[in-house]
Amino acid sequence: MKTRLFLIATILFNVCYGQSDSTKIVNLISYIAKGETLNYAVLKTRIDSSSTKEPKTTEEAFNFKITVKDSTDSSYIISYHRTADIFANPKLLELPEEMQQKIFNLSTVKFDYETNELGTFKKIFNEDQLADKISSDLKEIFEMLSTENSDENIQKFLEDFQGSIDPKSLIAVYAQDIHALHYALGASLNLQDTISFEEESLAPILNVPITMEGIYYCAEYDQENDFISIVQEKTVNSNFKEKILDFARKYENKEKPINEEEFKNMDMNIYIHNTHQYNSYYGVATYVELFKEITVNTKNENMKRIDIYEISLVED
Repeated sequence: MKTRLFLIATILFNVCYGQSDSTKIVNLISYIAKGETLNYAVLKTRIDSSSTKEPKTTEEAFNFKITVKDSTDSSYIISYHRTADIFANPKLLELPEEMQQKIFNLSTVKFDYETNELGTFKKIFNEDQLADKISSDLKEIFEMLSTENSDENIQKFLEDFQGSIDPKSLIAVYAQDIHALHYALGASLNLQDTISFEEESLAPILNVPITMEGIYYCAEYDQENDFISIVQEKTVNSNFKEKILDFARKYENKEKPINEEEFKNMDMNIYIHNTHQYNSYYGVATYVELFKEITVNTKNENMKRIDIYEISLVED
């Protein structure tokens, strides 16, 4: 959020020139009526590959909707609701019914949030209560898992792993849809400008701090068709391997200990390329692609994971 405000503040008074009209100023301002609902479809794709294995691709799809509950001269109050299609994964059907229900509850997300009058995201309401719900759901899931595993080491791992998950950072993961939709709303951008920025965030698992450096620019503007595309590129600018290693040390197999020197020498990189497309007249996101590539190169193997998160407006 801090980074977003920094970006908006940086570019707020810049000018976005259309490719067909260099004097055209484009301000990305949201115009959505009270009571209006926008439906979106999400497709998550993961591609795992390595120098020693065949690539593996998995997909998950779900829908969500946002509804404008209230609109004033200074803000929008918007309701967000999604239920992931978790049972598209047949392995989940093999779990006990009680655990299936808990996982279903965890995948159902409802909350209200606020933007300013331009559509710039401000806050999620009742975030503490939402964090409590997530904590409660996770606790029950881990308790169910631990009762099925009597091994002392597994029990300790589950307890520590549960404690390493920060519900508020998980909220940020769940809320990435709205952050993606509202990312550039309230801003103006000079098509010829490339804006540099830095942001700090916590990885949702293990609370590993990550510092990222990036650029932000207007990739395409079509005045005639009310279309604008904004691109954000980021790379990691911090060494977070040490904290991952600390966590791994606790649960390493003593018969096959971690080669710490090899771990420290491995090359690990994260590259992010996000595309945000809007109807520039109404200030409505029509398509978002969040692309993340993680590469890990070791002495014996080169591994790559690509995550693609696509959000598409479902037209009536």
